[in-house]
Amino acid sequence: MRISRKNLEGFVEKLFIKAGVDLSESSIIARILVWTDLIGRYTHGVKRVPILLKRFRKGLIKSPCNKQFEQKSSAVYSIDGKGGFGLFLGHIAMKKAIDVAEKQGVGLVTVRDSNFYGAGAYYVNLAAAQLKIGIALSNAFPKVVAHRGIKAVFGTNPISFSAPLQNKRAVLVDFSTSILAGATIREYAQENKKLPEGIAIDTDGFPIINPRKVDSGALLPFGEAKGYGLALIVEILAGVLTGAGISHEIASMFHDFENKGNIGHFFLTIDIKKFLSMDFYYKRMNQLVDIIKSSGNNSKFAEILIPGEKRWQFCDDQSKNGIQLDAQSISSLEKLAADFSVDIPWKAR
Repeated sequence: MRISRKNLEGFVEKLFIKAGVDLSESSIIARILVWTDLIGRYTHGVKRVPILLKRFRKGLIKSPCNKQFEQKSSAVYSIDGKGGFGLFLGHIAMKKAIDVAEKQGVGLVTVRDSNFYGAGAYYVNLAAAQLKIGIALSNAFPKVVAHRGIKAVFGTNPISFSAPLQNKRAVLVDFSTSILAGATIREYAQENKKLPEGIAIDTDGFPIINPRKVDSGALLPFGEAKGYGLALIVEILAGVLTGAGISHEIASMFHDFENKGNIGHFFLTIDIKKFLSMDFYYKRMNQLVDIIKSSGNNSKFAEILIPGEKRWQFCDDQSKNGIQLDAQSISSLEKLAADFSVDIPWKAR
């Protein structure tokens, strides 16, 4: 089923408001989740509405969150999120980093005592839209082993990066530091598909191919020591430096309904105009893109895409034709609509 961005966003916003979430926070949360679906990152979009509202109603996410800003220097701020929605806190943190970079050349904002913040691509795209380079990092509940380890010590610890391109587009690099993201593992389980070997291991270090058993084991970092190193960098910057939880101090979003998330985020923006004129920057970026695009010389291989290019293709299609939602998402949203007496913007099945 396809639903217009406007209708889906309004519907999700009403669900959060009816659940008791602050009005301004509800608007931002809905915007982020729907934008995430718009670019085809369905695992981090409106599929997360049920679990987010469940944690909110259990008092594990606060709204309004009574966040506190603290200025550390002219270019550095920290936010105590007071247990609020990570989506809301991530949005205001990146907006602050953008504003600071406009004046100072760079802007750095950290967040502690937060929760799941969704797809990092959203935040770095905010920076790109304002002609900034953006970096966003977040730690998470531990699911990933260190290289040569057998017990999970890191979250999937995603890394997100953006650089603006012309025509209101951007390079969007957004990846987890595990071989597969946790959300992808859940999709394998829902579809009753086996995992390839080399994705996850049990507590004795043997491969797991049943995705439903991954929660009792752990995921492997991508590229062995390389992914481990990147996961550690994220844990230091988003966890240690921010004052947020680290490793097992972070609660599982899906399994721990006694403790708050305790997640940390790290946002960095760089004002391109402090280094180059935008015309010269775009000229150099176009040159780099052309070099990359022309590097394929064998018709057996598909076109070389710039990171984010596939997402913008999704965005163009779904902006025109509506956002595609699967049956499971529709069903869970219809149940929430009934629970909160919210009209659904599509014909009920």
